[in-house]
This record gives sequence, structure tokens and C-alpha cells, in this order.
Amino acid sequence: MVAGEIDLALPFPDLIPDDLPYKLLFEEQYVCIAGKKSSLNGQLLTLADVAELPQLIISPSRANLKGSHDGWFAMLGLKRNIVMSILSFSAAPDIIVVTDTIALYPSRLLPNKKIFPLSWIRKHHNKWGQINVLTLITPE
Repeated sequence: MVAGEIDLALPFPDLIPDDLPYKLLFEEQYVCIAGKKSSLNGQLLTLADVAELPQLIISPSRANLKGSHDGWFAMLGLKRNIVMSILSFSAAPDIIVVTDTIALYPSRLLPNKKIFPLSWIRKHHNKWGQINVLTLITPE
């Protein structure tokens, strides 16, 4: 777009150069999901537990083992256990249900009969509380 060769782009806001105009279309909320038959169903996990579990990341723009939420985990002193990367959100439920992995997944793609959202607790400001995973995953 900077060179004038593209009229419209739909990137993540942090990928837009400062000197280009843009309009925010929507904000997404992500949930941590597992397969319906996962042994994690019904368990209340800590955020450290979540970071240690084998994770699938969905990265439409790059096929590597780096996820867009890595920075958030790192700010909390945690490193994610990313074991697989795929390019498509639509393929994630089929892979998660047979691999015993978890993933951070757009809430607008739920419900899905193959997956369920996990619940976890985390320590914040010396208080323990259950975090509803249908809330935006950003530090408070």
C-alpha cells in the first residue's frame, strides 16, 4: 500500500505502517480450546499449566512455531510449548481432536462440536480468580 500498488488490505492493526490510514473492523476475543474427548475437560488449570501443554498455533501468514500470543505469555514469565503450526483456523478443530493439543482460537468460530473452551486461574495483583476464557486474552 505504501508504494501505491494495493488499494485495500485486511491485516492485523500492528502490521499497518503508522503513516497509512486504517479503520478497525472488529476486535477478536480468543479462547483456549481442547478436543471434546480431552482429559482436560472439567479441569481448572493455571496459566503455567496452559503454557506447558502441547499447543497448536494457527498462523495464516507464516508457517513457523511462533504465535501472536507468545509476547503475552513472555510478559508473564512463561514460554509456550508450541509443537505444531497450521495455516487455517478451519482445520484446527480436526487436528486438535486427534492430537491432544490445545490452541488459542477465535471465539467467533465457536461453538464447534469437536472442541471446548478451557478454564484456568492465574495470579494477578495477589488475588486468585477464575478467568473466563471467553474474555480477551490480554494482560490487565
